[in-house]
Amino acid sequence: MKALQRRAKACELTKDLQQSLEDVTSACILEGFQNQATLLTADRVLKELGMITSNNQMLNSDDLRYSTVILNITA
Repeated sequence: MKALQRRAKACELTKDLQQSLEDVTSACILEGFQNQATLLTADRVLKELGMITSNNQMLNSDDLRYSTVILNITA
């Protein structure tokens, strides 16, 4: 488990987030989701990977649809 945690951290630092997520997820499963530090690492890597993926999809999308409805919100 320690090897997986170390490799996950190394991959995170080198921005290989997909491999890092796989390693940290494996470590979480082997630990029975009981190690708080490993769970926090998984959360951090997943958030960063999600942000990068969503930004790439938005930038590469030619089919952006904007709402034609303007909401009028009054207090």
